[in-house]
Amino acid sequence: MTSENNLLNNGIQLNEAAIGHLSETAGWAKFLSVLGFIYSGCIAIAGLVAGFAVSGLGGNYALRSSRVTQGGVMALLYIAGASMLFFTCLQLFRYSKKITQAINLSNPGELENACQHLKLYFKLAGVIAIIALIITGFAIAGLFIAATFSRY
Repeated sequence: MTSENNLLNNGIQLNEAAIGHLSETAGWAKFLSVLGFIYSGCIAIAGLVAGFAVSGLGGNYALRSSRVTQGGVMALLYIAGASMLFFTCLQLFRYSKKITQAINLSNPGELENACQHLKLYFKLAGVIAIIALIITGFAIAGLFIAATFSRY
């Protein structure tokens, strides 16, 4: 590699230090995405196990249908969380592959694709963060309402 690689047509050039930083981010992105894939699989399996466990708890068959519903809802929530994590990590993994190809081939098209995957990763992470904040707000409000109406 030369000290200056012209990866973009609009005149932006990346020096060896910038390319080194991008290469290092590719390694960390791949590592974190693989961990995320493993973790999302564990969450999905835990959701299924917890759903079946809640569905089969107790011996009172009169309440069995409500437990089955609760177990199903629990499993769906776990699987929804696991799928959000999976697709977020998928974008991070694609970024790591594309940025590595862009660096190795000095290909501006691959650099653009890598940036698109990184942008989508941050969009998904932002949406998930907003959803988590909203759920947390509702949970805190529910706790305050429950505490207000509870009797000691």
